[in-house]
Amino acid sequence: MQEIGFGAWLEVQEKKRGDGPLDPKSVDQYITDARCVKKVYGNLDELYAKDSLAEVLQELEYAAKARKQDIHRPNPKGLYGPGYRTAVNWYREYRESAG
Repeated sequence: MQEIGFGAWLEVQEKKRGDGPLDPKSVDQYITDARCVKKVYGNLDELYAKDSLAEVLQELEYAAKARKQDIHRPNPKGLYGPGYRTAVNWYREYRESAG
């Protein structure tokens, strides 16, 4: 994972609601969440090269939907919560913007 570049890129991104740039706490949290995903799934850059992180996002989405429906089907990798999906989506956007 390209942490330094990702962090610098996050610092200049607008919030999804369009109300200004991300605050430093959010930037730090997305980096932390991305590190957790990396620890569980492996190198995010390799996964991006493989399928633009689609498989990781699919598993994280599966877990989120199951929890929303109160279905006890855990994410096979043990990660829960929208923060991980958001961090991976941001990382994918970062990689796409880097060309």
